[in-house]
Amino acid sequence: MKKQVECSNCNGNKQSFVIACGSFGCKPMTMKCFRCEGSGLINSEMLEWIEKGKKLKQQRLDMNLSLREAAQRMDLMASHLSKLEQGKEDPTHFLINP
Repeated sequence: MKKQVECSNCNGNKQSFVIACGSFGCKPMTMKCFRCEGSGLINSEMLEWIEKGKKLKQQRLDMNLSLREAAQRMDLMASHLSKLEQGKEDPTHFLINP
């Protein structure tokens, strides 16, 4: 069983502050945290993905590449690279020095 740790997105609060916009205009709201799905906890593996994703993004920024430019060089869709950088998927295989 994987160790559970406090969600780094909502800091264990189970919800996140957002600005929602629609036909009603824009207004501040709180929503269930997307990362922990409202539990306030994530598994330690996901926390590693988040840290590695930050490292991947920093490597891209250090090379002065936009998300689209880097994705093209990596033969990925920009949306996939974005998920990797956000730690929504395991970015280990894409890091220069994991």
